[in-house]
Amino acid sequence: MIFDNTDIALKAWTHGLAFRELGINYKGSVIVEPDFASIQLPNVAMTTQIKADTLPPAGIELGINSDIIFDLARSMATAEKLSVKGPAGMQLSGNIVGKLLEGSPEISGSLVVDKLKIQGLLNALGQPPSQLGSLSHAAMASNFSITNKKVKLNNFSLQLDDTNIKGVAFIDSIHKPVVGFDVVVDDLDLNRYLETQQNVKPSANSSNAPAIVSGTSVSKAAATNLKQTTVKPAMLPLAFLYNKHVYGKAVFGRLKVNKVVMRDLLIETTVNDGFVTLAPVTAKLYDGQLLSNIYFDLNKSEPHVKIATQITGLKAGDLFHDLTGEDKFKGLSNLSFEVASSGSDNVSMLKNLSGTMALDIENGEIHGFDLVEQIRTIYAVVGNQKEDGATGKNLGAKATQFSNLTGQATIKNGVVKNEDLVLTSDLLLLNGEGSVDLVAQEVDYIFNADIYTTIKELNQKEADKIKGLIVPIHIKGKFNNIGPPKIEKDDLSVLLGSALNTKIVKDGLKKLGENEDIKKHINRLEEKFGGEIPVKKLLNGLFGL
Repeated sequence: MIFDNTDIALKAWTHGLAFRELGINYKGSVIVEPDFASIQLPNVAMTTQIKADTLPPAGIELGINSDIIFDLARSMATAEKLSVKGPAGMQLSGNIVGKLLEGSPEISGSLVVDKLKIQGLLNALGQPPSQLGSLSHAAMASNFSITNKKVKLNNFSLQLDDTNIKGVAFIDSIHKPVVGFDVVVDDLDLNRYLETQQNVKPSANSSNAPAIVSGTSVSKAAATNLKQTTVKPAMLPLAFLYNKHVYGKAVFGRLKVNKVVMRDLLIETTVNDGFVTLAPVTAKLYDGQLLSNIYFDLNKSEPHVKIATQITGLKAGDLFHDLTGEDKFKGLSNLSFEVASSGSDNVSMLKNLSGTMALDIENGEIHGFDLVEQIRTIYAVVGNQKEDGATGKNLGAKATQFSNLTGQATIKNGVVKNEDLVLTSDLLLLNGEGSVDLVAQEVDYIFNADIYTTIKELNQKEADKIKGLIVPIHIKGKFNNIGPPKIEKDDLSVLLGSALNTKIVKDGLKKLGENEDIKKHINRLEEKFGGEIPVKKLLNGLFGL
């Protein structure tokens, strides 16, 4: 039987479901096979109107075109040449097959969602703007299968603006879902999706009015400063992982966060009953290699995290430039650390950070000051020498070069402490110790510089005279304003103690000790004070006087 020019209109109202009104208008032919073995709806032209509490009052309308066949003998339905047009230019196409196998339905097929404007679609659906920053366009194509136990996307491709994602994904066990994925991402710039909303317009009545704090009128600028000092720490985005079961793998050809770029990033993850594992995490990082294992425990009152990381062959200067925008450092770096912490926001995580780390940097350079020049200047002033006269080298470059920098450190409550930092080069030998406070963002380090190593190329004979002289050099300040190296008053004891063991001082004291007039003065002082005075003890100790 064939029914041509069939025109059917249906409307249904519901309560307690996602939609409250559903309308269907069908125009086309209906072909019914003998014994109702199958029903064919060729060249279907159907419109569907949906109204729901979450949609604008007028609702939305979908236009559907397809060839639909209901094969009743085999409990099967197909929709071929499917085309669905929706609001904001949304267009979907594909083929769908539905089967009812022993009471268990199965739907499979392929779907393509043409490139659509995200914000336009959200507006049409009455939804708030996307929280993913400036996400503009999206498109998708995938094979799929759906049963009452599992949803699977096979060989899907997803385009988000200029980023292409390919792979497979599934949701297993619908009642207690387990999510799995294996995806490849070509190039993702996270910055465009992590933008904060900073363009908030002030209210008209507050633009010029002073703020009132505890009954006191303060200026708008002061109120702004007050507001800045009371900003809450950023909460860690981990809540969505509670009671989730996820496992999968993601590979990023290129990933950019702020200005930091990683390539060939591999992340394997497992989420199970509040335990989150990211292991391994590998990537190419500024010509170096990153290997990391990260573990979260979300079952505690505050999330706990453990991180073990190794970075080898890193061009630290390039990374430092992208992190800070400044060229203050360079060197080929190897870094390893094992840390643990707990907290619900980034500040508490830093405050509770503890662990160990090791550092080894080769062929490095610290910009902004030249320790060699400073040490030679001290030598020139003390020795009444013409600075740099022996070599004629240009020491004006504001940089400290070194061949190797090594050290190990412990971390406790967000403070990194180190006692064995060693910096070496042909002209430098420094031993350092100090701390880096990650919470206060402060550096406090003291380097003990071997003067002999620094000036021996200027004048070997003069250098021999002060061999063993150690000059303490202090470096301290905030991360963004580290002061120039200098000698602090508290560090002078190191300088004076080492000076007493140099040849030039010993020779000078020996001459003093051999002077008869000086001996007489010392003896008179001894008689006056009734005992051996400290100066004589020093001379006796050094020269046996």
